[in-house]
Amino acid sequence: MTNTSSPRTLEELFEREERAALDGLARSAEAALADVKRITRVEERVRDHPWLALGAAAAIGYAAAPLLARAASTVLPFALKTLRKEPALAAVLQGLVKQAAGERSG
Repeated sequence: MTNTSSPRTLEELFEREERAALDGLARSAEAALADVKRITRVEERVRDHPWLALGAAAAIGYAAAPLLARAASTVLPFALKTLRKEPALAAVLQGLVKQAAGERSG
């Protein structure tokens, strides 16, 4: 229930304006969320355009591979220090680090 009478003090005016602004912000956020949900219905988009979805997935994978390799070459050395107690696993990770470093420099 909104108060339609004139505010008696400046504080009352500020409180009313603040409530109105927050209500408007909440309505805007709800509308934006509804739009995002409508736009990002992935299953529906894939069902409607399967070949386009396959192409997009391939392109994203191609673009993400160098980023993942770079992340692996950064994270794996720290993992190697932690996994010194597991020599077999450490050897596998060490091979991955060398492979990632070779791809980055090449």
